[in-house]
Amino acid sequence: PRTLSEAIRTHAQCSFPTFVNRFRISHAIVLMRTTHHGHPMEEVAAHSGFASRRTFYRAIKLIYGATPLDLLRDGWALDPLYEQLPLEPPATGDQRGWV
Repeated sequence: PRTLSEAIRTHAQCSFPTFVNRFRISHAIVLMRTTHHGHPMEEVAAHSGFASRRTFYRAIKLIYGATPLDLLRDGWALDPLYEQLPLEPPATGDQRGWV
């Protein structure tokens, strides 16, 4: 764990929890871009690994300085790391129309 944390800190220039949250947020953004229509933000948050909508909003606000709805409205100013993520949700669990 220590070696992994050090590698993340060196290459991603952030802590392990921040790295994980960025990955979760990037997945949420992909979901919102591709399949958000008709789905509440609580579902987007849950499918992205967040325990609540509040935690999801707080994490996005911390990284982007905006709410998820602001990101939807303003055109997704993302860095290239996030653009390389797959466009499909994970194949596990209850999909309820996410594919």
